[in-house]
Amino acid sequence: MKGIVLFMFALILGLSSLSAELINANPDPNGDPWWAGGLPEITPEIQAELDAIPEIVLSEESITKSLPEAVDNTNQIYFRSIFNQEEGCCGQASGVGYTFTYEINRLRGIASDNDYTQYPTHYTWNYLNKGTGYGSWYHHGWEIIKDSGCPNKAVWGGMAGNSKRWMSGYDKYYSAMSNTTLDYWSIFVGTPEGLETFKHWLNDHNEGSNVGGLGCFAAYIFGANYEYLPPESSESGKMILTEWGNTGYHAMTFVGYDDNVKYDFNGDGQFTNDIDINNDGVIDIRDWEIGALKIANSWGEDYPNDDSGGTVYMPYKLLGETSIYSGITGQKVYVLTAKETHEPKMTLRIKMSHPSRKDIVISTGVSERTTSTNPQAIKNYTAYTKRRGGSLPMQGINEEPIEIELDITSLIEEYPDSKKFFLRVKEYDENNEFSGTIYSYSLVDYRDGESFVLNGLESEVPIINDEITQLSIDYDVLPKAINHDMIIDHDMVVRGNTYIAPNNTVTIIDDCKLIMEENASFTVSNYSHLNVNSESFSTTGLLVVEGEGNMHIASNSTFSIKSSGVLKLMAGAEIKLNKNSEIIVENEASCISLGTPTNNVVISNSNSNKWSGIIANPGSNIKLNYTVIEGAKQAISGTPETFNIKNSTITGCNNGIFLADTDGYNICGNIIKVENEVEADNGIVVVESNGNIRENVITKFNTGVKIVLCSPLLLNNTIAENKSYGISVVGQVALPQLVYPNNMIIAYPPSNNTIKNNGIAQIYLSKQGNIYLSGGYNNVYSEPVNQVPNAHCIRAESVIDSSSVREILISARQTYWGDPEPIQDYFNITGNYILDFDFPASSEYPHSIIDKGERTKLLEDAISKENEDKYSEARLDYETLVEQYPDSKESYIALARLINNYKKENLDLSILSNKYMEILDNVVWKNKKFLEELLVRTEMVKDNYSQALTLANEMRSNAVNNDQLLCADINIAIAEAGIQGKGSQGNQKHVAMMNKLKKYLNYGEVFPTNESESGLVPSKFVLQQNYPNPFNPTTTISFNLPMESDVKLEIYNTNGKMVKSLLNNNMKSGIHSIQFDGSNLSSGVYYYKLTAGKENHVKKMMLIK
Repeated sequence: MKGIVLFMFALILGLSSLSAELINANPDPNGDPWWAGGLPEITPEIQAELDAIPEIVLSEESITKSLPEAVDNTNQIYFRSIFNQEEGCCGQASGVGYTFTYEINRLRGIASDNDYTQYPTHYTWNYLNKGTGYGSWYHHGWEIIKDSGCPNKAVWGGMAGNSKRWMSGYDKYYSAMSNTTLDYWSIFVGTPEGLETFKHWLNDHNEGSNVGGLGCFAAYIFGANYEYLPPESSESGKMILTEWGNTGYHAMTFVGYDDNVKYDFNGDGQFTNDIDINNDGVIDIRDWEIGALKIANSWGEDYPNDDSGGTVYMPYKLLGETSIYSGITGQKVYVLTAKETHEPKMTLRIKMSHPSRKDIVISTGVSERTTSTNPQAIKNYTAYTKRRGGSLPMQGINEEPIEIELDITSLIEEYPDSKKFFLRVKEYDENNEFSGTIYSYSLVDYRDGESFVLNGLESEVPIINDEITQLSIDYDVLPKAINHDMIIDHDMVVRGNTYIAPNNTVTIIDDCKLIMEENASFTVSNYSHLNVNSESFSTTGLLVVEGEGNMHIASNSTFSIKSSGVLKLMAGAEIKLNKNSEIIVENEASCISLGTPTNNVVISNSNSNKWSGIIANPGSNIKLNYTVIEGAKQAISGTPETFNIKNSTITGCNNGIFLADTDGYNICGNIIKVENEVEADNGIVVVESNGNIRENVITKFNTGVKIVLCSPLLLNNTIAENKSYGISVVGQVALPQLVYPNNMIIAYPPSNNTIKNNGIAQIYLSKQGNIYLSGGYNNVYSEPVNQVPNAHCIRAESVIDSSSVREILISARQTYWGDPEPIQDYFNITGNYILDFDFPASSEYPHSIIDKGERTKLLEDAISKENEDKYSEARLDYETLVEQYPDSKESYIALARLINNYKKENLDLSILSNKYMEILDNVVWKNKKFLEELLVRTEMVKDNYSQALTLANEMRSNAVNNDQLLCADINIAIAEAGIQGKGSQGNQKHVAMMNKLKKYLNYGEVFPTNESESGLVPSKFVLQQNYPNPFNPTTTISFNLPMESDVKLEIYNTNGKMVKSLLNNNMKSGIHSIQFDGSNLSSGVYYYKLTAGKENHVKKMMLIK
């Protein structure tokens, strides 16, 4: 009678069920629902799948193990507590919630008693329920777990959760991958022999173990009949299911058996297994009244009544029933084994969106050839090939992109030489209703105990309508030891420590790169070779060239050290570069050479053609020691974060070192020279860059050291025999110090810089630049001594504009000029420059100075402390100079050097900016442009390039002459590049900025300006008189263009013959200047002619040698 009541009540509730098949079978209207009908009906497709599941064969270990009379695996710590399923997920409740949880924890020897050791129903069910609560079979969930793993409850977020949600997050999928199934089997239990086999599984897991397993099965439970076990039975008073129902298809779990459970089915007062109780003329299992299996249901602990704890017995008798309505489905039980551990070796990640996930299939593939356009093998994933996620966006609960990680370990195990990895997204959308996007994808290699991520997309990709969108990543790992010659024609990955063994050669072609995982290295060993024969080659990790190892870089090639990469050159290493090839050190990358006095590192041209040089991008780091750089157009240039070159030789290069926007550098103990004077430009150029230039020999260039808008320290250098100038100082904030800090005295009596025998002048000051020589033990002269030199000791030129430019005092006391009593003719001082050369040294240093003066000594003390890293003490001395000696040369030097001290002390540079602004407003301080420049520089050091640009534009707007205009434009160029940051776009801007500076400072070309943008556009066409005039041998020609024009600037002699063409190109409106060098012309009168559109202007100038 009880079964009838249950049937009638549940039938009424079925009218309000979640779907046509889903029924609440709980007779208590106030109780939690007992959802039945959550298992799909068996279609031919599902039947074929079930039939294909192999039948288990008992092992010898299991056969020989005696079976006890009863087994109850709910008493094992691996069996989780009884739970009540949500919605129609019974297939996954049985297959995952109970069975998978039990099996994997059994292997791991841990209890299934917390969120980290229990596994959810809805992770797998949500891939299968069509987004509507549709049912699923347990083996489908097992296949999902076999492909993709299973998250625990803690990762998933509970046991069930929203029935539409798909998990998102690479870390979650990776965590899930460690929990996988191994295999599953079927056991036919419709005969005593089959039941015996299953009892062995329940008892010893078919392996002779002391701990057995569980089994999943299905039956119609709605309308089932339950009775109490009689006193004669074991488990007396417990409930037994005596008859299955006729609807409500439901999955459950067998958890044990008891051979002494008894129920009198025919009411004869006996409990027998040997009487034909069903009167069919045959005695078989269907006639058994003794023995039962124990069922764990997923309807909570109140099933089938309050005292049952969620379990019920089912007599062996019902295993023999062949009807789908009176027995279990197919008379079969399905059992599972898990993997104790699974460590994914390789995965593919995808971030994507699509409005209808049921119309998407995701798969992966591999090929052993990088040239393949299609995969050699494909892996499908049950979660995504079933197409049962419903017409929902990828996450189901929102339209945000989903992050999925797919395990491809099985693919690479089958194809271990795979080099190309495919991600495939197939869309089924004949009517073009949907549009999806792949935002990113990547390959992750977890081998060697580390994770290496290789990204495959730089921009998002639309999913191709109704087709396969196929993306690929080339990934080939170099062997640890390369013991033979090798050609690399595709990107390859370096993991761990890889090396070219001695006497082997690796050749790079086809613009490929070495992709290095974190902490990986690639070593060119002693007597091995790395040849780069492609236009571009890059590395992301540590590339080491050992002593006697070498690299060869072909013509027009770019070798890039990418972010976080390091090029490390050991003593004796060699890099040979061909015509126009270059080395680029990118943001956060480093170039380090570790030569020794007896075994230099050599970076040189491989033939007579010049290579381009080493380019240091913003944020890069350069550290070179005992290194020879030879045969480059520009040995080293850029805007590095740190720059140190010591004890090295730069030779045969058109230009040596060119730094911009770089502070704290050390250029120390180097020989920088060139043999061919015709091609030589500058030995060292520093622009907006303060640091130390110390103990170098710089010779045979056009200009030895060019200092632009900055105030470095020059100590103990020999700058001699350069074609034009030893030192050239450009710009109103330029105030280099040639002092001699006490802590740097190498010998006594001391000697500092020797600047001598340079062709036009030893020191050249222009654009209101200045220099500090007083008390510095400096030798500045031209041989023969003791007579007026052919090349002036100091040449200073500036625009005369007393209304806007103050007098510029050159502090040069106690300097040796080649004569103990030099006269004014030793110098060429014009414009608003004034030279203080009192107390000249009586002879060439080294010899002692009696008294340097308090300001000089205080400045030297401060610089000494700064160089000893005593920044706070140095700062106090600099501040004393500013307070006690305002508007002195020493005080301006102190103001300039305070920037580095504040930075080193991690002090707020805004405080220093405020100090500069206070001084700007103080009438005592006259050199306002110097202070304005310091404000710009301070903002640059703070990386506040936007404010630096604003200040530089203000300086440009207030410029009253070409000198000031040029200085502002240089600042603007640096600030605009800095705004772009240190990425690829920033690098492009910095390259453009450096090219501007090089063209102007190396080759004397017009510095490109942005007048029309800043509003400083001349109102009419003007050709200015050259300055200086007369000149020897250089002069500056300036002109104003009110509009963009095709411009020609030509030099003619008195016979009307053109002797030089300076310009012949289109130029924007603005104020322009160009330097003319008459070194190759004889003394006399010349004419310069400017043609711009219809305008023609001519002026006369005089060259006097």
